[in-house]
Amino acid sequence: KIEELNELLKELQYYFDNPASNDRRGIYQYGKSNSASEDLKKVMDLTREKYQDNIIYLSIHLNATNAAVQTSASGMYMFYRNNNPSTNTNYYKDYNVDKRKELASLLLLETNKSTNFNKKVASPNMADFSVLRENNLVSTLAEVGFMNNPNDLKLLVQESVREDAPYGMLKGIVEYFKK
Repeated sequence: KIEELNELLKELQYYFDNPASNDRRGIYQYGKSNSASEDLKKVMDLTREKYQDNIIYLSIHLNATNAAVQTSASGMYMFYRNNNPSTNTNYYKDYNVDKRKELASLLLLETNKSTNFNKKVASPNMADFSVLRENNLVSTLAEVGFMNNPNDLKLLVQESVREDAPYGMLKGIVEYFKK
């Protein structure tokens, strides 16, 4: 399977070398047969088979709204992608959604315990972010506080908060792998 993957990667090299190319999206999209491109499906299926029990993908960000003014939005947000998003519906559709949601839920639970943001979001959100869509590992995108919320920003500049948020994420990851 590794040899097959290496051959597939050679065929996809153009897209890796030219990430801004408009053609790049074509390797992810479903074709006329309503199935993912066979090359993508093979790569994504192999990734799931080989790595989903041992490796997770976590993308960590600071949040902000599009508003030019202060926001009341606050807290930790965790995102995962499901197989039926409202946008980009022509992409690969065999993610392990249950494990993705479980990881996002545990990360959110533990970071809510370890941080003092005004708002405590109770459950993770579904989203079609490219970092979640374009890999088939169990993955979560974490948004830590809002930079355009004055209360969150006061917390974010404190070293203790910058330690508490990752500590909560670490605890969530440990709980995930315990299961």
